[in-house]
Amino acid sequence: MKKKQVTTKHKSKRLNWILILLCLIVLNQAPSIFAAEYSDTSRFMQGFTKVIASPFYAPKEIIQKTFTQMPPIGTVNGAITGVFRTVTTLMSGLFDMAGAAAPYAKYALFF
Repeated sequence: MKKKQVTTKHKSKRLNWILILLCLIVLNQAPSIFAAEYSDTSRFMQGFTKVIASPFYAPKEIIQKTFTQMPPIGTVNGAITGVFRTVTTLMSGLFDMAGAAAPYAKYALFF
C-alpha cells in the first residue's frame, strides 16, 4: 500500500489551525485574570448609566400611565411612580458609583 504524503501546504494549514486554537484558549482566559479591575469599572459605569437615565423615568411613566389608565388618575399615578423611580434610580446609581470608587479613595492622599 502506498502512504499518502502530507504536503507542506497541509502542514501549514494544520499549524495555522493549531495557532488559532491556542490564541483562542489564551484570550479566553484573559478576562478572568483582570476580573477585579473590571468589576469596579463596570460597577462605576452601571451607576453612571443609572444617574444619567434617572431623569427620564418621570416623563416615561407619566406618558405610559396616561395612555393606559383613565387620564386624571393615570397622569397622577404616573407622576408619583415616575418621581419615585427617578429618586430611587438616582440614589442607586450614586451608591454604585461611590462603592466602586471607594477602594481607590486611599490614593487621593497623593493628589
